[in-house]
Amino acid sequence: MKVPLRYQVTRNDCGPTSMTNALSYLLEREEFPPEVLQYVYSVMLDRYRGKEHPGGTSCWAMRFFAHWLNDTRRTTGLPIQAHQLRGSEVRIGDGTPLITCLEQGGVAVMSCFLSGSDHYVLVTGVDRDQQGVIESFRIFDPWYVESERDLIAEGFPPQYREYIRIVEGHPFEYNRIVGQRVLCSNMMINYSLTCHTPQELLLLRRTDV
Repeated sequence: MKVPLRYQVTRNDCGPTSMTNALSYLLEREEFPPEVLQYVYSVMLDRYRGKEHPGGTSCWAMRFFAHWLNDTRRTTGLPIQAHQLRGSEVRIGDGTPLITCLEQGGVAVMSCFLSGSDHYVLVTGVDRDQQGVIESFRIFDPWYVESERDLIAEGFPPQYREYIRIVEGHPFEYNRIVGQRVLCSNMMINYSLTCHTPQELLLLRRTDV
């Protein structure tokens, strides 16, 4: 049985929430080992140092967790494979690891820009136009907002506004549709891969499908 994807409860837990959502998307509830959930929250939030130094999840925590997941697959048979891409390795286009992963049923935990900060979201699918050109991505953003006005505030570049949509009715898969033009923008706008740290993707897929 699948369960709906969840929202973060603080400003800082987008990393572990998106990772939990990735595993929930790929695994049935009955397949989800509780020790994996425990480890998600033990490893991530590593940039948090109390009220004076609030943070979130570093790319190194994501990399460490990916290695741990792969070791767990080898030792316990959990059918999840993880692979991190950073910097120049992150590309969007036909034949790239991201598109291949998504079109083969996998997902990606992606670091992007959101409202002034780096932010982790879950990418669950890609949509193409009638000519087969990549058009947009299906994203579950764990940051809860009530309207698109919260995402496209005053000052948001008008040429990008039509490429971000809040979507309802798909709680097991996605709550945003974001155009490829936004992800690939070299401006720091909401959901752009251009953010304060190097571009980052953690690809996850089932190995038994």
